[in-house]
Amino acid sequence: MVSTLFKRFIGTVLLLFLVLAFRSNGIAGEILPPFSFFDPVEGATVQSGDYIGQPTLLIFFANVDEIDQSQIRMVSGIKDRYADTNLQIAVVCIDPDESGVLRLMVKHHPEFKILIPGREFRIEPGNTGLPTFLLMNADLGIVKKLEGKEEAKRSLLRAIDHQLNIRR
Repeated sequence: MVSTLFKRFIGTVLLLFLVLAFRSNGIAGEILPPFSFFDPVEGATVQSGDYIGQPTLLIFFANVDEIDQSQIRMVSGIKDRYADTNLQIAVVCIDPDESGVLRLMVKHHPEFKILIPGREFRIEPGNTGLPTFLLMNADLGIVKKLEGKEEAKRSLLRAIDHQLNIRR
């Protein structure tokens, strides 16, 4: 069995790239580099190209254990709030714990995808605040990057409303 420390080291270059490339506050307009993640439920690879043409919210967590019932309610609330739009939402766990994702899906039945890094990638989360929210436009241009939990939610909802031209 692979140690937890080693599993945390394994993952995707994407988040490392994001952490290094987008450290500054002025990331709006930057294009997200191509990425691929694995969907353990579907047994399929999800590529960045799958999201082109629709606004997308990626939410990064360190591991499955960080996704508790309150986090599931938060993501589900965002999904419900924008159900009548084409906003795509996916949660990405940096730790590639496939069985942990499957256990979480069986226990809580979230109505959104929980993805893990593909085996070809490696990650070092560094000192980025997790969860990290990346809101992208239809061209995968980064509109907003937020770190943290509740502090980020209100700002995130305003950014999504703005991106989707919704007045509330």
